[in-house]
Amino acid sequence: MGATRLHPENVANSEITFQSNDLDASIGVLRSAGARLTTSEPYVTAVGRSIRFADHAGVVHHMMHSARAAPLFAEPRIYNCGFDVPVAAIAPTRLLLESALGFVAMTERYFPPSVPYLEADRSFAFMLHHNQDFEPDLRPRETPSRDDIGVSLVFTSTDLRATARAAIAGGATVLDRGARTIALGHRMSFATPGGAPFEVWSWR
Repeated sequence: MGATRLHPENVANSEITFQSNDLDASIGVLRSAGARLTTSEPYVTAVGRSIRFADHAGVVHHMMHSARAAPLFAEPRIYNCGFDVPVAAIAPTRLLLESALGFVAMTERYFPPSVPYLEADRSFAFMLHHNQDFEPDLRPRETPSRDDIGVSLVFTSTDLRATARAAIAGGATVLDRGARTIALGHRMSFATPGGAPFEVWSWR
């Protein structure tokens, strides 16, 4: 897939953050596997040290090591997931997530550049990021399309039509003409302001 079709660089996207027991060792593993580091060295965040890397298809992911001491765990381990959007898209994306879709900002202490979000039951949901201060701002994804190469966050809904209407009214771009049937229900594809992809699924 990545040999002929690559994810565009420095555009809005959805992302996965992996957690490492030893970030320096993980960097060596990534390099030996052919991943391309997109940050020249680990950078410090509010919760630890991180790097960004691109896989063989050019899709960018994060790898982090927490500043908090923790027992060793089996790797790979997903730490969280979220959206990366241009700075100009942060405000309209927050309106979409908070006012239209009902997610709750957990705290403002990490912003800029990051806002963690909670579900309505106060469980952790995902992150919203813009670029770090040493990085260039991301570009909007000009022509997002459903099933595009990369990561897409998936939300679930008990009423797909109502959620789709709320998302579109809240500023999301719909990427489907209508709901698509899947084995366990239906799905629709969207993009946030700035073009980070997400889907909404409903089960039968």
